[in-house]
Amino acid sequence: MKKLVVILISLPLCLLPVVHAYPAENVPADKTANTCSLIKEKIDAGIDITATIKTSIQMGFDTCSMIKCSIKNNGDLKQVIDGAVQAGMPTEVIARCAIDAGADPQTLAGILADTEKFSLCYLPPRDEVIPVGVSFPGGRDNRSLSPSVP
Repeated sequence: MKKLVVILISLPLCLLPVVHAYPAENVPADKTANTCSLIKEKIDAGIDITATIKTSIQMGFDTCSMIKCSIKNNGDLKQVIDGAVQAGMPTEVIARCAIDAGADPQTLAGILADTEKFSLCYLPPRDEVIPVGVSFPGGRDNRSLSPSVP
């Protein structure tokens, strides 16, 4: 029963970022264009765009539009992905948008593999083996169960 309650509580937390992955109808196109031009200016100036991507997505701008704008303007792919992940976007949405924008799939896979290690609702496997103690009821002694066995 406790596991069911924990699952029911944690499931919405895992699915929460998916809600923002689709375009917001209430954001006018000119605001998206203004944000894209701001991202282009920052890329041209050599400024880290991670915070800009994160804030834009959190404010309700379309995730794919922000990722595509950044990649098409030669933004650093690692900064783009980090900003989207920090904004709470699922990595499968980020990957789809980045590939649509023309990002190299091999480079993208390497960056996403690093960021997925610390994603929400994902626990990386442990390197060490955790010993499990086993005890028998009544303890263990050296007597045999059958008289035929010495």
